Amino acid sequence: MSATRLQVLKSATDESVNFVQPKGDGFFESRYVRRADDYIVCYLSSHSGCNRGCRMCHLTATQQTMFEHATAEDYYNQAKLVLDHYAAVTATGRPRADSVNFAWMSRGEPLANEHLIDDPDRVFSLLYKLACRHSLHAKFNISTIMPRTLDRFGRLVDIFTLVTPTIYYSLYSTDSTFRAKWLPAAIPVKEALADLKRYQDFSKKIVKIHFALIAGENDSEESITNCIEAIRAHNLLVEVNLVRYNPPGQDTGSEASEDAYEMAHRLFADAFGAAHVQTVQRVGYDVKASCGMFVNNEVIL
Repeated sequence: MSATRLQVLKSATDESVNFVQPKGDGFFESRYVRRADDYIVCYLSSHSGCNRGCRMCHLTATQQTMFEHATAEDYYNQAKLVLDHYAAVTATGRPRADSVNFAWMSRGEPLANEHLIDDPDRVFSLLYKLACRHSLHAKFNISTIMPRTLDRFGRLVDIFTLVTPTIYYSLYSTDSTFRAKWLPAAIPVKEALADLKRYQDFSKKIVKIHFALIAGENDSEESITNCIEAIRAHNLLVEVNLVRYNPPGQDTGSEASEDAYEMAHRLFADAFGAAHVQTVQRVGYDVKASCGMFVNNEVIL
């Protein structure tokens, strides 16, 4: 049995709100997150589920592998729910923000969305106009595993030719065994970093490296050092976000220790500068708005 109407899930622990819209056999989730007064984050879904098979993802674990693509209008409608909520809370006295970060970090893989790939500027234009109506500066952030679909769609510089979003690369590890197990649909790291370097040279944008640490899988000093060396080998300018791991089940590992996070933070800071590394804390955990978490029928029915 599937939900047939919009569900609005409000966190009891912070300001996060998860808007869950039925889409075919799955859902689109768009999320309002506010970590600071000067900006809000609008998380967007690219697909109704995901079939990329990432082991750390709740969609994989719950077998939500439907893959209906969000259209430009779907992205707009998701964002409108979030910005309408922003307007409502500011009307009651919450300070107005300066900007909105449209973050392709909810359901699906943005760089496998045919509408975003075929006409990204239409998507960005609709969202930009929506932000302007709320007197917000718009920023566009795309999180990606750098999927194998890029072999068919082309290089980033050929996709984003006018508006150049900031790319958040889910690197996790350079180890081929790890990647085959945890990121089976991602292109090899060297190919991904080479494409990101071309894109950086074109766009002049910093590339964001972000991923969680999984105990016994990618949390060793050797694993982090290998990531650093791979990035340096491509002369890529990066900022690093270490995010919290929210395992979807007992067979998908556990979050690394605080010592491991501190070690990784220190190594990345030594390599790229302390100002360019942060450990990002959870938000909206109780409404499935934290990293890698998504609703299913049991949550919203």
